[in-house]
Amino acid sequence: MHIGNIKMGKQKKNLPPKRLRGPLTLLRNDSHHKGAPDVYNPEPNYFEEIILNKNVRIFFQPIVDMEGRNIHAFEALSRGPKNTPLSEKSPFAVIDVKNHSKLDRICLENIINSIGRINQSETFYFINCLLTNIDFLRSLPVPDEIKSRIVVEFDLNNTFFDLSQFLKNIERLQKDGFNIALDDIGETNIDFNLVKLINPKFVKIDISIIRGIATDEKKQIRAKHIINLAHELGAAVIAEGVEVREDLEVITNMGVRYIQGFLFSKAVELIPQKTDEIAKIVKRAI
Repeated sequence: MHIGNIKMGKQKKNLPPKRLRGPLTLLRNDSHHKGAPDVYNPEPNYFEEIILNKNVRIFFQPIVDMEGRNIHAFEALSRGPKNTPLSEKSPFAVIDVKNHSKLDRICLENIINSIGRINQSETFYFINCLLTNIDFLRSLPVPDEIKSRIVVEFDLNNTFFDLSQFLKNIERLQKDGFNIALDDIGETNIDFNLVKLINPKFVKIDISIIRGIATDEKKQIRAKHIINLAHELGAAVIAEGVEVREDLEVITNMGVRYIQGFLFSKAVELIPQKTDEIAKIVKRAI
């Protein structure tokens, strides 16, 4: 299928990179983005626009400190090109898995550049990194004052890797000054001995546990187990996917201080920096 005027192939020397000019085709139930209601067809256009042109935008979702009544951190999320069906979607949904590592490196570079332009010295920035790109992240020219505010998230669910090498890489990141977070804890049965070995600074409880926790005793028991483990390790706990006040009340009463979810804010392209803008986000659920 050919969309617009874009054709794949080698670009001629001294010519600017081609841009996406045609509309993108909408499909449903694509295997690259499990569970997503609307996913887009991975045409060659996507590869050219997102990978070759590195057209990935960075959005930020706030993580609210319920005790301090302020924004403790932002999670950096990738989005597709503006004015396309991908403008509010993850580009990973349409790029073939074999190119995910390359896409992840583009995202990491764009995220670091975005953080470097932000003047919020007391705010943490959570970024996602594939296990295969740990050395690439370490190679990026990141100033020490920014490294100390970056939290690298790793999702251990359904991931097969060399455990010994992974732990060595985690140790190297920590020695470099990066912080570590474990993401989506509770989605599957994670080996909690592995969590202890990693010794993360943050543990994020998965949305599958948080959503509906106000009325689900089994979820409350599982969340309490994760919270106790994190506190035993001296790690801070973040509840992901908080969308209703009832779930917020239950999870905060269980001792979770940091909250992330649509109840406060969706991911936004420009980080709110004015005091009144931040106050509005915090007050939405308080």
